Amino acid sequence: MGISLYSQERFSVNLYAGKSDVRLQPEDNVLINYYTPFNSFKAGLIYDLTSSDSGLFYGSGGILFNANGLRFNMPDGQVWPGTGKSYRTERYYYIDVPVYLNYKFEEWLIFKAGIKGWLNVGTQNLLSGMQAKTFTFGLSGGATLKINRFALIGEYSYDLTDALKLSSWSWKYSVFHIGIGYYFSL
Repeated sequence: MGISLYSQERFSVNLYAGKSDVRLQPEDNVLINYYTPFNSFKAGLIYDLTSSDSGLFYGSGGILFNANGLRFNMPDGQVWPGTGKSYRTERYYYIDVPVYLNYKFEEWLIFKAGIKGWLNVGTQNLLSGMQAKTFTFGLSGGATLKINRFALIGEYSYDLTDALKLSSWSWKYSVFHIGIGYYFSL
């Protein structure tokens, strides 16, 4: 009798859309009333490494391009100078690097939890004096529903480090994404 282990390596191409929200410090900050969740998108590759098809646990990781958005609303119906709108949209572009531990509950249902780092590659429409951190770090978790080679994905990410700073205030992201993926073997 012998035991054989083999590696099944797969990539999945993933496309996500969702909402990004922000947590402000200190907690009694009045600015929190003016930020509302806004559209967030990401796309990229996730690499799965399993010891066998029947294994319950396996690891995955990848690289995705992430465009988070925040909407800053003006109080009391005021408008932003030059735009005539009661809101201003901020954009933050990141390379998203997640590393997950996956649990295969059934062949078609997978839960994942892990860590991720975001590397800032650009910003758009920042408030004057605001600084975006070059690198942030956080936790992520979610579930994948597999249907043949396709996947429906739900994921939530929570920043542990400050993403933005302005004077004594600091911002941290929390982002919810839903997505679709397609698996292909090497």
